[in-house]
Amino acid sequence: MKWLLIPVIVLAVLLLTVFAMSVMGYHRILVESPHREWVKTPRFARAGSTVTISTFTVDDADMYVRMNGSECVFIRPGEYQFVMPDQTAEIEIVVVSNGLA
Repeated sequence: MKWLLIPVIVLAVLLLTVFAMSVMGYHRILVESPHREWVKTPRFARAGSTVTISTFTVDDADMYVRMNGSECVFIRPGEYQFVMPDQTAEIEIVVVSNGLA
């Protein structure tokens, strides 16, 4: 019975943490990309704050970075920004060959 108590406590702490963060206005940032390991972004952000996405750069293709379907603002090669919405942000990165390679 003791072995069951530890996972229950850990799960309860995680649920309370997520609940507390949502009450304080923080929301999750999810990266939907096959290249997710090359993307650096915070896992949570407060609604209304500016979030910076650092990613790889491509020379022989076009890269599109979208948050919840809207284009993110291009800052410099490999860096994009968006304003955190009052909901979970889903980041999508699409790389399309432009035929120059």
